Amino acid sequence: MLSYQHGYHAGNHADVLKHSILTLILTRLTQKDRPLTYMDSHAGAGLYHLEGDQARKTGEADSGILKLLGLNDAPNQLVPYLSLCKRYHTDGAWYPGSPTIAAELTRPGDDLILMELHPAEHTQLKGALDSDPRAHVHHRDGFQGLVALSPPVHRRGLVLMDPSYETDEDYQNVAKAASALMRRWPEAVVAVWYPLVSRRKNATETLKKKVAECGKGETLCAELCPAGISDNEWGLYGSGMLIVNPPWKLEDDIAECIPWLTCALADDSRGTSDYGRLVSQEAEGGC
Repeated sequence: MLSYQHGYHAGNHADVLKHSILTLILTRLTQKDRPLTYMDSHAGAGLYHLEGDQARKTGEADSGILKLLGLNDAPNQLVPYLSLCKRYHTDGAWYPGSPTIAAELTRPGDDLILMELHPAEHTQLKGALDSDPRAHVHHRDGFQGLVALSPPVHRRGLVLMDPSYETDEDYQNVAKAASALMRRWPEAVVAVWYPLVSRRKNATETLKKKVAECGKGETLCAELCPAGISDNEWGLYGSGMLIVNPPWKLEDDIAECIPWLTCALADDSRGTSDYGRLVSQEAEGGC
């Protein structure tokens, strides 16, 4: 669907989880000298103005990233993400989306393959990364693009899948695309973001199981549910990330960061978080 525009939700608690873990993964991957490829199935606009009409209409960043920028007790692993957000916010109240975060954290020899189908978002994405010769921006369906463009030249790499999940088809398409992608590019780290919405709990559990089955070994899972957000039929009360083929020690990084994020984003003690492992043949563990 082409009705979704992320500017209304930029910098919210779901972005904080997604982009924190994205930063943790890229930090681990770039510790080795070999070049890598970053692929993004639903890249969005790249940059979001937190004082713009879309962001101010919802104000979701107020209870997300803006709650964190004034804190100074974050775990060391979160410093790259928070420092980046502070710089962009100071330079004009901007929030960096996943393509911008990836561009900032990768190196000159790395590649960025970015897909966005929404015409307005694609135009903004092109403008945001037009000066980066590593960025290949495609106006196409991200699910199809991930499979068609895999494997890339640099076989080390990370794939981020984070559609809007406006329809039940997105849950099915993520699982299908992840399975097809892993057959073509089995060594890729695949990170899948998903929303936590009451009416789609069954679809979420099925998604987690099917994505975990795509990998050869364990899949990490992390979920964050800030306090004060109603668990009603329609509302987004939290979100999660699945990481297939996680880099070494990523689980330790997540265990260090997720509890701090839960406390930092909470207005009281009711926030919850969970993290653990899903094995490839049978989904089990803490999530």
